[in-house]
Amino acid sequence: GGHGQGIVNVFGRDAWYRAIVNAGSLRISARKVENLTEALDQLVALTALKQRVAAVSQESINFEEHVKDSLREVLGEYDMSAVDIGLEFQIPLHMRCWFGTKGVRMERFTPAYTSIDEALSVWKRLNQFQYHLTWSRRGLRKDRHLAGWMWALHHEWPQFRSVYLDILAEAGQ
Repeated sequence: GGHGQGIVNVFGRDAWYRAIVNAGSLRISARKVENLTEALDQLVALTALKQRVAAVSQESINFEEHVKDSLREVLGEYDMSAVDIGLEFQIPLHMRCWFGTKGVRMERFTPAYTSIDEALSVWKRLNQFQYHLTWSRRGLRKDRHLAGWMWALHHEWPQFRSVYLDILAEAGQ
């Protein structure tokens, strides 16, 4: 797998491990490693980063600076560097609310970025869309939120699609 949180066992020819956390609408992962102890050390640092990032609302005007400061502080506290642990950032796309949950795994993420500045720029471009707020894990809500979802489908989907396709093209995908 590659979409879980915590320590993800990446199978191939040999066993590899990868530390992954979701900090709000930011997915943070370290490179895959053969040594489970190393992956656990990375997970401890990434979990500290997740908690630090969660201390400020994503709606805050200082959120992006807070993420960068938290990253710098946590890596320093754990004597790690982003390059050494192969840090990558992705933004989840909340696709299930467009296509439903029945039998289809619709978890999608942006391309991976090694630069926090690039990742936060993409996060900002995608964070303008509010479509996923009118959807619940059980599917479409049967209350007044259905009207909100219908509005989002009509008004936000075309713009979201355009922004997402631009992001993919910029990443060469």
